[in-house]
Parts: sequence; C-alpha cells; structure tokens
Amino acid sequence: MTPLLRERGLVINYEPWLMDELLPTDSISILGGIGGARNTQIALELALSVATGIGWHGKDVSPMQHVLYITVDSQKKVARRINTWKTRNNVLENPLLSILSEPIDLLDKNQLRQLVTDISYYNDENPVLVVFDLQQGLTSESTPTRLLNSINFLRGELNSAFLLVFNEGSNDGDNSFIKLFNAADAVHAVTAIDDDLAVRVSCIKMKDFRSEERRVGK
Repeated sequence: MTPLLRERGLVINYEPWLMDELLPTDSISILGGIGGARNTQIALELALSVATGIGWHGKDVSPMQHVLYITVDSQKKVARRINTWKTRNNVLENPLLSILSEPIDLLDKNQLRQLVTDISYYNDENPVLVVFDLQQGLTSESTPTRLLNSINFLRGELNSAFLLVFNEGSNDGDNSFIKLFNAADAVHAVTAIDDDLAVRVSCIKMKDFRSEERRVGK
C-alpha cells in the first residue's frame, strides 16, 4: 500500500521508492566497493533504470523519470556504456538522463549554486535522482560533514534523492567513512565474487527496512 501524506486536510500520494527496496525517495544513498568492483557500472545501470522505467535485476521502478549523472569520465566513455546497456536491454528510446562530465567541487558553495542554476535552465523539471560518481575515497575526517552539508543544500534546492558512489577500500573502518555511513539513509556494498565479472550488491544499511543481497552477472 502506498503511504499517504496528510497536510491541512489534503491527502497526497507519496511513493517511498525510486527503485523498490533499493533507492528510497528523497534520500542519501551510498554505493561503495573496493577498487575494480564495477561501482561505476552498477551506478550507471541504476541511473538508467530510473531514467527509463526499466527494472533492475527484479527491482521495480516508477515510470521513466529525470536523472542527473555527474562523473569525471568523458561523455564519450559514458555514451559507450549507455549504448551497451540499451542494446543489452533492448531499449530504443533515449533515457531521461542528463550527464555532466565536468569536475565539480562539492565543497564549493558557489559551484553548487551554479549547478542548481544550470539544472533549472536546461531542464523543465528537477531530477528525481542525482548520482555523484566520486570514484575516490574520503580524504580527511572533516570531509564527510562538509560533503553532507553540500548534499543537504542541493536536496533543499532540488528536492532530489542522491546516490554517492566512491571507492571505500582506502577508508574501510576509519572515522571519515563511519560518519558518512551513519548519516546515509541507505548503504550498498559492491564486491566481486568471481572471475566472470559477477558482483554482489549487498544492502548493509536501510533505514526502517531489512538488508538483502543481490547477485549481478556480467
């Protein structure tokens, strides 16, 4: 049953999931894994699923919605991955996916304000999901607090959910990652499980929901 929000006598439908039991609406989620575990590929697949309305390995999504994917990879490399995904999933139409392949300093409020301005200028509506593919670990214990302040600023401006993707291998067990882990609504760990590029995506934290694991093939 879909929960309802009640305010001033109005009944408003509220959908709690962008992707069923994986990406909560209006949340901060983390996707992390030791280097080489296909974090970027998994993140892009999740973004494309939301942007096309096509489920991901048995996880249902809402009809296609706008997603913003921010990465340091070149647009050519990202486009190649998207075309491979579209071919594998028999997708003909273009996803509602915007790609920003220029570096953004998430700790710089001026750059964040400019990002909000650009999103409003180039799009009819704000993205329901923003994916930041950081492709690195946390550099200091002060970074998580500043990073979360920046994400919360963007959430207030865009009313979007956020998926942060990075390599946790160099931060496993240190205070910087623990701070980010505690603040996140959902945390998913990506680990390689065989030599055929199969990985396991394990939900190790989900507020108010149980954990689970999913095996992802090539």
